[in-house]
Amino acid sequence: MKHMTRIRFGHWNAAREERLLSTHHDDGLELVYVRHGRVSWDCEGEILSVQAGELSFTWPWQSHAAVGQRLPPVDIFWVLLPLTSSQRPRSGGREGLELDLEIPSSEASSLLQELSCCPGQTLKPPDSFQQKMLSLVAQLEQSGGELDLPSLGWLYLLLHDLQEAIRIHSTPQGGDPQRQRLQAFLNEELPFQLEECWSLDRMAKACSLGRTRFAELVKEQRGDSPIRVLSRLRIDAAKHHLIESKLSVTEIALACGFSSSQRFATVFKSYCGQSPRDFRHQAQSSPDFASE
Repeated sequence: MKHMTRIRFGHWNAAREERLLSTHHDDGLELVYVRHGRVSWDCEGEILSVQAGELSFTWPWQSHAAVGQRLPPVDIFWVLLPLTSSQRPRSGGREGLELDLEIPSSEASSLLQELSCCPGQTLKPPDSFQQKMLSLVAQLEQSGGELDLPSLGWLYLLLHDLQEAIRIHSTPQGGDPQRQRLQAFLNEELPFQLEECWSLDRMAKACSLGRTRFAELVKEQRGDSPIRVLSRLRIDAAKHHLIESKLSVTEIALACGFSSSQRFATVFKSYCGQSPRDFRHQAQSSPDFASE
C-alpha cells in the first residue's frame, strides 16, 4: 500500500490567546491565510503586512517571524506544502524545485514558477479561497495530517484559487480614486486617530464615500466590517500600550478611543479572552519581556 503524503497544518486564534512566534525556518512552502485581523511578518528583514482575506507565502530557506515575535489579535490558518528540495536554487528562479504532492508535475511546476515571479509575498485570493482553506485544514485534522482523497480534493481547489490570486496580483489594477482614498484612510489616518469618536458615517465621510459603498470597499480590502476593523485596530494599539508603556488601563482605554475603562475591558476580553490587566501581567511575566 502506497504511503500517504503528510502535510503540516494549523489554526491559530491569537485573538483569544497569547501567541509568540520567534524567528524560524520551515521545511516546505508555507501558505498562511488571515481570516480575521491583521498581522505583520518579518521575512528576512522585509515586513509583510497581511490583513483579513489575504495570504502570505514563504519559501523554506527564508527565516521569518511575527514582528516583535508576538502575534497581534489575528485568526490565521496555515498549511506547509512539502517540496522535493528545501535548498535554495542556484538560479534566480525556482528550477529544480517541485511540490512533493500527488498532483501532475506540470501543474506543480507552473504554480511554483508563477509564485516565484510575484513581486511580493502577499496575495489577495478570491472570496471562495477562505472556505477551501478552512475545509482543507479541517479535513487534515480529521485525517491526522495525511493527504487522503478528501483533503487532496480540497487542496486541488485551493491551488486553483491560489493561481487565480497570482493572476489578479499580476494584472495592473489602475488608479481607482475610491479605493485609493480608502486605502490612504485605513493605512495613514485611522490608525493614528483611534482616540476620535468614529462612527460608520464619519469614517465614510472622511473617504468622501457613501456609507454603503464605504462598507463594501472595507469588506473587499480588509475582509471585515468597518466597525470590526476599527475595533481590531484599537485592540492592537491597546495591546502595544499594555506591553510597552506605563499608562494606566483607563489612560490606554481613552487613548485608543474607548468611552470608558469598563467598555474597554469588555471589548478587550471579547477579542483576547482575558482582561487588559491580566494580559499586561502575563506579557510582563514572559521570559522574553525583558529582552524586548
